[in-house]
Amino acid sequence: MKLNLKVSKLANNFFFISNLSEWHFSCRKKYNDAWLKQTGNLSDLENKTISDFRDIILKHGFEMEKSFYSFPEKEVWNKLEKKLRKSELRRLKKTFDIFNPRFEKIWEKDAVENKMKAFQKSLNDERYCLLVENLNVFLKNRDKKKNFTVIILDSPLNEENVTAAGGANMDDLMISLELPVLKPKSWELEYSIGILLHEIAHLLLKESDYFPYFKSVVNAKLPGLVNRNIRPRITNLEFISELIIELLIPFGYLAQKHFIFKPLKTSFSKKNLNVLRENFKKFRQGKEASGSRLRKTLVWRLYPVVKKYIEDKKGIDESFVQKVIKTILIEKIN
Repeated sequence: MKLNLKVSKLANNFFFISNLSEWHFSCRKKYNDAWLKQTGNLSDLENKTISDFRDIILKHGFEMEKSFYSFPEKEVWNKLEKKLRKSELRRLKKTFDIFNPRFEKIWEKDAVENKMKAFQKSLNDERYCLLVENLNVFLKNRDKKKNFTVIILDSPLNEENVTAAGGANMDDLMISLELPVLKPKSWELEYSIGILLHEIAHLLLKESDYFPYFKSVVNAKLPGLVNRNIRPRITNLEFISELIIELLIPFGYLAQKHFIFKPLKTSFSKKNLNVLRENFKKFRQGKEASGSRLRKTLVWRLYPVVKKYIEDKKGIDESFVQKVIKTILIEKIN
């Protein structure tokens, strides 16, 4: 497996505007707070423009993001001409023109590239290579020579206890990684590497020959949406796919096996387990509950199952999926 990390100014410019628009639940409020603290509050014109941008991206979704991340900068606008109406393209270019002065205040190419190089160097650690081998076995990845492109996006956060964030919403071989400043040999750096491998694992699962069966079983056993009081609202397939990957990385069993900073001492510390219990209590009472914390509770319950599969060098199969679904049904999550 080869990872090609790259920095694009235009991709970062799009990410900046897109995140400010808050068009999707995955947009990071803390990023916006940091950017606005650095550059000032939005003007009336900017508020009107970002609202217009939000209307466009809500219509085209992650396909628009894909255009900015997937193609060389010189080709992006030509590609968008084929996907957008002329009026939409004109409004989109106007958005970039209006927000360009603000973006230039936060954009530091050398700093972003330095963060990328330091992160890339850390990826060469043998422990992470062994972790990837385990991922390949469990997710039944036959093509171990895949080349993944990782688009580096600049995270404005630089305080302690901040890690990278990622997404795999573009295509089968491309990932975005929002990279803050990470101290060498820190838990934040190690967890950030786990975030990257988590996104890769999502792509491996979707590409596996087993995924159509996995999808059919989930839809048959757990029809409809996951319980309505879970936030954010996602489908059962999305919820369980995320759970399967979280069972592995960044706080699942493969992290416990290969990381220096063990999840059983960090993510599942006594203090954090109390938080998970409170969230689960809210869920059982029909109150609004965090979906991510609910999945983490399930990861805790299913640790012995995934551990045995990894240690026995077994790949995901019908029995494993059935055990995951059974645990969900027992906990009355659906």
